[in-house]
Amino acid sequence: MLPLAAMMGGCADDSSPDAYNGTGALDVSLAIVAPEGLDVDGSAMPATGDFALTLTSAANGASHRWASFDDYEQGSGFTAGEYTVSAIYAPLNREGMPDALRPAFAAEEKAAISEGQTTSLLLRAQMTSAVVTVNASDGFITRFGNDAVTLHALNGGFVKPAGLAGEYNYLKAGSVGCGVTVEGAYGPLALMLQSNIETRSGELLPFNLDYDPTTLDLTATWGDDGATTIAVTKELLSARAPIVTVSADVLELTEHTSGDKPLTFTVEPSTSAPLANVFLSISSASLYEQGCPPYIDLAHPSESDLAFMKSVGMEVPRFEPGKTTVINLDNLIDNLEYRADGNNTTQMSISAVDAMRRTNTPVATSVVTLPAELAVESVSDAVIGVNRADITVVSPSQNPEKYLTVKTGDTTLPTGPGEPLGEGRYRISVTLPEGNEPVDVDILYNGVVKATATIRRVSPDYSVAIDAFATYAMLRIDMADDDLRDIVTDNLSVWIDGAQHPVYARDTERNAIYVMGLTPATRYSLRTSLLPRPSEKDPEFNFVTERAAQLPNPSFEDVKHTIELDKINSGGRYSQTYAEIYNWQNTSSFDEWTPTKWAMTNAKTFNKSARNMNTWYVQPSVVSTLDAMDADYGVELISVAFDPAGPEIAPYRQESEPYVRYSRNIPEIAYRAAGRIFLGSYSFDAASMTETYNEGLPFASRPTSLNGFYQYRPAAANPADRGLVEIELFGEENGREVVIASAKTRLSPATGYAAFNIPLSYNRFGIKATRIKVMFSSSDTPTGIATESINVKTDDDPVSATSIGSRLKLDNITLAY
Repeated sequence: MLPLAAMMGGCADDSSPDAYNGTGALDVSLAIVAPEGLDVDGSAMPATGDFALTLTSAANGASHRWASFDDYEQGSGFTAGEYTVSAIYAPLNREGMPDALRPAFAAEEKAAISEGQTTSLLLRAQMTSAVVTVNASDGFITRFGNDAVTLHALNGGFVKPAGLAGEYNYLKAGSVGCGVTVEGAYGPLALMLQSNIETRSGELLPFNLDYDPTTLDLTATWGDDGATTIAVTKELLSARAPIVTVSADVLELTEHTSGDKPLTFTVEPSTSAPLANVFLSISSASLYEQGCPPYIDLAHPSESDLAFMKSVGMEVPRFEPGKTTVINLDNLIDNLEYRADGNNTTQMSISAVDAMRRTNTPVATSVVTLPAELAVESVSDAVIGVNRADITVVSPSQNPEKYLTVKTGDTTLPTGPGEPLGEGRYRISVTLPEGNEPVDVDILYNGVVKATATIRRVSPDYSVAIDAFATYAMLRIDMADDDLRDIVTDNLSVWIDGAQHPVYARDTERNAIYVMGLTPATRYSLRTSLLPRPSEKDPEFNFVTERAAQLPNPSFEDVKHTIELDKINSGGRYSQTYAEIYNWQNTSSFDEWTPTKWAMTNAKTFNKSARNMNTWYVQPSVVSTLDAMDADYGVELISVAFDPAGPEIAPYRQESEPYVRYSRNIPEIAYRAAGRIFLGSYSFDAASMTETYNEGLPFASRPTSLNGFYQYRPAAANPADRGLVEIELFGEENGREVVIASAKTRLSPATGYAAFNIPLSYNRFGIKATRIKVMFSSSDTPTGIATESINVKTDDDPVSATSIGSRLKLDNITLAY
């Protein structure tokens, strides 16, 4: 039962260090020191076995008590650390009060126990009682007899002295009083000689009593200069003293309860003099710990007395001349707490003293405090996120929640106000730490564990909708309680095909979580839970991931022979010399391949029905290229000048030597165009100069990005030009087509192949893709013949008789999932 985890048997000095296991040994010896200047009878002195020994840890307050010092096994082992060691001898009489015939002793020392070492400690027990003697003169004994004196330690009860000839009486140190009982007209009459003489432990206080039959003076002296005199006159003896009665002599009450009937003292003043003092004397270890003074003059309480009475809910009684006063102590005893050390008897007495120092016969009551029993009737579940549970307890104590604590391990949990349910039942609200595991709790009353319970966690009501992509899924959480949405989003676990699956990301703004690592085009079974494992109560969802579809001919390796034209004019006619004989004409042939499954703008820029088939007016804007990232082919997009109705070119006469082998005449070219490839189809009508882009293909997957490799060289006429990539995905919502993702990027100059990445995001939950658009352009300009003719810049080259601008090469276009 040792809270200190004492390991009896000690630690041998020759043990290996591992054998100590963080412990050391303690030897304790006890010396009983008789006070100097006092002749204490040896029979009154205790033996070591009369002492109780207590060891208390400074680290955590845990303690162990041996009822007899002799029961302690020397060399016992304890965890290394600081300790307080105390030995106490407090003799009690048959009534359970301090025994005035035997002195009390106590000792206390600090002990530092080191690992692997034996600590020796000497306790020197000093007397804690005050020694009071009574010496009565013959005149006193003749008048009052040998049994008239009563001693009163205000926090230790009433006792008859051992004798009137200087015998030692051992009273609790503190305030001491002395009274004498005389025979009055109404029977025995108690007179209070003095009520508050201060005494100290181990010191002697002599009382001397005398009576002068001539003057009728009863005189008491004490200490060095204390003295008081009462004239025992007929007037004094003819009236009765105040009368004090108590409603119960002995009570046994559960801590923090009062009896079925109020515990009261009734004070009736004497007939001939008002009350001067009403002393409430209290001997209670439990109340002392709460700041209770050993006695209170209820007729004249001090400021500190009033503060204590207020703290325990005790009313200040009013004493009016000639009127009986009832003093209710229920609120006081309601604060009594059971003590593990067994010191659970509270003694209370009231002495009422009138103005002529007549006092009542001592009246006292004893309250024995019993431990409160507490049972758990029910425990509610705690909703995850709310983290509160109700514990219904049954206890005889009034307002047990005031003294009840709930702990898990060493952590005290916050509790709310208790709700009385009747018949000793109370509902206590407790707040748990965040989590989803059951919580084992100890329910303590005044720091003592009275019951244990397990608080289960339950999930709040929520629903999950799944939007499955190719390699990941988005789970959207919906619930009625908005306050718990974020908590559920942050803590929900996901189980796929019976195994817990890691959560990649949590988005509290969208109340969504994401799971990655799925395989495309695969069927899965999914459950979610806020508990450590899902149960059959958690709904099961089945879903199929999307295919990881790619674009058609993404590496441009599939090509076809689309452009074949032999010997068309390249520029105008020119002379061989200065003579105006224009008999030279350059020609060019075209033999180009282009990628399949992509639409392109060659029908516009390389129009075979052009009026003037000349390289100034006819140029392909899209061709396959052998300059590939890998494998055989890439594709090249070229910004060009074109003119289906290009005018005749004037012949060129050589101006001087050296003569050139081409015409220097550059015609007016009406149009410019960016080279474009895209998914879909394209048509061009040269007669009306109109073009039609039918963009997009059916597509049922949602990629996370468009990636590829490119080279880019802008036109000299427009070095700020950039290549352009655009992608859009469409879905259907409420019967109409909507954009579900889109992105575009501008490609900067690159002399070698460089990578590009265009991320895609989807903000429309659950809308699947139905169509995709992808377009690449050699110039950063919107489509349209008029717009492109303004924005696209080209470089005129009379040598090749072409006007060509920016060039964009592409290869290995992929969609990531």
